[in-house]
Amino acid sequence: MVCLTAVELSQLVERACLGLASLFEDTGDERCAAAIACLRSPVQEQCIPAGECPPLAHALCEALVAMPTSLRHESLAAVAKTTLWRTGSVEFPTQFVGQSAVLEIIGPHGLAVTKAVRGGLFLQSRDSYYPPHSHSAEEFYVVLSGNAKWQKGNDPFQEKLPGALIHHSPGIAHAMQTGKVPLLAAWIWMGEDLSYDSYRLD
Repeated sequence: MVCLTAVELSQLVERACLGLASLFEDTGDERCAAAIACLRSPVQEQCIPAGECPPLAHALCEALVAMPTSLRHESLAAVAKTTLWRTGSVEFPTQFVGQSAVLEIIGPHGLAVTKAVRGGLFLQSRDSYYPPHSHSAEEFYVVLSGNAKWQKGNDPFQEKLPGALIHHSPGIAHAMQTGKVPLLAAWIWMGEDLSYDSYRLD
């Protein structure tokens, strides 16, 4: 993990927003257009909250090494190496506690502050099951590394490889099961309700 000066971190946040925009733009999915526009807008306000080195830092290192070159945006890799991750306050089942972490790059509680979109990085350790959960926001993921299996509603699990775009409609339950490789993914939330208040484990 790295320590940066305030100026260096401020510049990195701006580059990381552009990196997220490029990543989702490369998918060619027009549903992400509004979020991409927000990500490309000049950052008006920054807030560097107290974060932490994720308890699964070893998984982060493994995921970054495994990331294909075609998906490697240096700004995202750089911000991933900071101690700005959060494990959240969700009361997960015992077997999933400490098995995931989130870095919100942009959003109401992000490093770049806005109410128009949420986005960042998500990390899940190997051989772990993130049980079904849902929220009001529309959600998109781009898998950066790992070969986790993803489930929507009652559909069967499907393996998603790096580069895959995954879409979750508002309110639909979804779950993730990792294998022998940690999951690292970029994510964005869109919609009128971006609050975490609607998040629930199903």
